[in-house]
This record gives sequence, structure tokens and C-alpha cells, in this order.
Amino acid sequence: MGPEKLWAKLGVFAACSTVLAATLVIHASAIPSLREQETKALRNVSALNERIGGAQKTISEILAQEKAAGPVRNELKRLHKAFPEGSATVWLPALTKEHFERFGIATRRIHLNGTEDKPGIPGYERGYWSVILPIDEAGPKPANLFIAVAEIEQRNPFVRVLDFAICPDPRNPGGRVVSLNLSALVPK
Repeated sequence: MGPEKLWAKLGVFAACSTVLAATLVIHASAIPSLREQETKALRNVSALNERIGGAQKTISEILAQEKAAGPVRNELKRLHKAFPEGSATVWLPALTKEHFERFGIATRRIHLNGTEDKPGIPGYERGYWSVILPIDEAGPKPANLFIAVAEIEQRNPFVRVLDFAICPDPRNPGGRVVSLNLSALVPK
């Protein structure tokens, strides 16, 4: 091989060495950047794993609450089937009047005192009713009256007797009336 070819090959070798050295410098400077990106990615993965763990815990809690709500939901469905069609302001007075008539007790007045929403039970409200039942000498025996009051809750699971009092009758001096306050959980 002649000196010219040797110089040409050395020139090519020098050029390749320079390119190789430049490539190594570029790659060497890129390694810290890649390591920073890898560290950042690992931190992001760790943060995501924590969020996933929190989400799984929340899902477990929700599933436990849904499971616990199952019996309550079933009871509400059962109660809902027991409600007559239409507005409670119409059917509850009729239901109450019919109930006491079965025991031979007349109903003088049934009045809605008010309602309140039940935030824990969407679609339902609690109504408060006052009921006046006159008592006369020829009327029902007190035992029938007490049984009728007790049975209104048994026959109608959405009705609760809040209080019960026997008072003088303002319309009949010497007469008496029974005053009941009822609460009823009813659909809106």
C-alpha cells in the first residue's frame, strides 16, 4: 500500500473517530437527562399507584355501603307497594277514617299539619297529621279505642302514632275527644 492510500485511509479513520467521539459525547450528555426522565416516570408511577389504591379503597367502601343499604332498599320497596295510588293528602285521611270505622269509632277531623323532606330517603317525605275522634257515652269501649290506635301502626307500617290524648270536647261540654298525632312516611 502506498503512502497516498495510507493517508487516505488514515483520513477516513480520523473522520470516523471524530464522528464516533462526537456521538459518544452526545450520548454521554443524554444519559443524565434519560435518568432524570426515568426517575420522574417512576415518581409518577408511584403517585398513580397511591391514587389507584385510594380509588380501590373508595370503591370497597361504596360497595360495602350498597350492601348495607340492600335491606333498607328492600324495605322501602315493600313499603312503596303498600301505598295506595295518588297523593297522601287524599288517601291517608280516607285510610285513617276507614281504619277507625272498623272499630266503630267515628272520625271528626283529620288534618295535615305539615310535611318535611327526608334527605336520606329521596322521593319520600314525612307528613304530620292530627286526628280528632269524638267519644260519647254510647260510643266504643275504651279497650276498642286503644286497640284501634295500636293497630293503625301494625296495619300500616308507614304510619307512627306520635302522641295520644283524651281531652274535653270543646263542642260538647261534658263530652270527650281523643286527639292523635300521626306521622306518615309517604312518597312525594
